[in-house]
Amino acid sequence: MTGPIVVLVVEDDAITRINIVDALHDEGFKVHEAPTSEEALQTLDAELGVDCLLTDVDLGAGLDGLRLASQARGNFPLVEIVVVSGQLRQMPTDVPDARFFIKPYDPATIADAVRAMVLEGRNRNR
Repeated sequence: MTGPIVVLVVEDDAITRINIVDALHDEGFKVHEAPTSEEALQTLDAELGVDCLLTDVDLGAGLDGLRLASQARGNFPLVEIVVVSGQLRQMPTDVPDARFFIKPYDPATIADAVRAMVLEGRNRNR
């Protein structure tokens, strides 16, 4: 599979979501966004070619980001996962192979990590 990397950003804080979505767009990614885990699962189910799920841990109502990531890993095993949190200081072991970043994070660092993970996954799955 070639083409732009498709990222689904799941973040309930609108300003934080807009900032990372804009930064990823600027880096050349195609970005979908969702403020809730429910909307994120609908987006994943829509088969939009999502390469990477980037989710905050604390999403308010519904599934938290760790449960969302775990469910995504089970249902969409080829989707790479990045988890961010302003409260946790290390990644729980719930989601193997996910990358973890503490807020506030550098959007360029997130973009570099997503790019590396997706390209490695694409090479692995050829």
